[in-house]
Amino acid sequence: MHLLKLKKNKADKGSFTIEMACLMPLFLLVIFGCIYLCFFVHNRVWLTAAAHESAIVGCQEMGKEDWMAESAAGQRGKTLLAPRLYGIQNLQMQVQRDRKKLKVQFDGDTVSAYGGLAWHLQVNAEEKWIDPVGFIWKVKGLQGLARE
Repeated sequence: MHLLKLKKNKADKGSFTIEMACLMPLFLLVIFGCIYLCFFVHNRVWLTAAAHESAIVGCQEMGKEDWMAESAAGQRGKTLLAPRLYGIQNLQMQVQRDRKKLKVQFDGDTVSAYGGLAWHLQVNAEEKWIDPVGFIWKVKGLQGLARE
């Protein structure tokens, strides 16, 4: 039985410490990369939701005066972006209005601790305006045709 026992040399005692010292930067790079990716996904989801909500709020005001839709969408976008987003710089919001559509776009850069690496983040949301009065008249017209 004593033949199966392994002998430990003095040089073998520190081998695990040296191996961990060599592997620890790789582990930390992977862990912090995952955390950075989570922040990027959080910012993208937050901006996508803010863009869609701003476009919906702007579409609700489209039946009124021309400037009301852009103003309402811009105010809602600024309100939603009041909470701090993680690592976003140069964030800009653009609101464009067509005759029946409202488009909201967020554009920004995410910064990284990895040697100045930056990801460009662009989120678009487009909502279509439905004229409620015209829609109700169309429904009533279709109901009249169905009765005949």
